[in-house]
Amino acid sequence: MQRRIPADERNRIPLALRCLLVEHDDGLVLVDTGLGNKEDDKFKDIYGVANDGKDGRTQLEDALAELGYAPGDVRWVIDSHLHSITRAAIPTAIRRAA
Repeated sequence: MQRRIPADERNRIPLALRCLLVEHDDGLVLVDTGLGNKEDDKFKDIYGVANDGKDGRTQLEDALAELGYAPGDVRWVIDSHLHSITRAAIPTAIRRAA
């Protein structure tokens, strides 16, 4: 069987969590919050998480900054689904939006 993405020596493949920013007339809408930065080093090592942004921020926060926005500019957050990995980012997004 041919694999599209070869696994690393620990049998991991790179995956991404994509967030969507909607620029609506009534304010910014963020669909999904990504991984956040609450997980410990062991978790990051096991799953190969690479989500570090600049100055302790996340890659999502860096992406917002590249567009000229801060987390506090987001008016609504919509999560398409919840589980232990993605829900970790919600308190950060809400706290910084307040």
